[in-house]
Amino acid sequence: THVLNGFVFAIWGLYDYYWLEQDSDAKRLLRAALTTLYNRAIEYRKIGDNSFYCLKHQKSDYSLTSNHYHEIHIKQLKELYKMTNELYFKQLSEDFKLDYEI
Repeated sequence: THVLNGFVFAIWGLYDYYWLEQDSDAKRLLRAALTTLYNRAIEYRKIGDNSFYCLKHQKSDYSLTSNHYHEIHIKQLKELYKMTNELYFKQLSEDFKLDYEI
């Protein structure tokens, strides 16, 4: 179903494994996962509202996250920025936060 917080937690697992083992396959998977998220993360945003929990059920009544999960998304995107120095993740975190405060 393409759950955002689950995918980010998986990325963190790859990140930790790579830094512990310096495994080239883990590095390749980590880069691929980060690229996928970079290309798809915006799809989880609903301007002026909580983010989507997953991509599959966006048209369902329960598609938007609770405040709790929306806050998790905000924090995860901010942490991804710290991990990667990719400004896009920082900006998206800030955008999600603004949506929450509306």
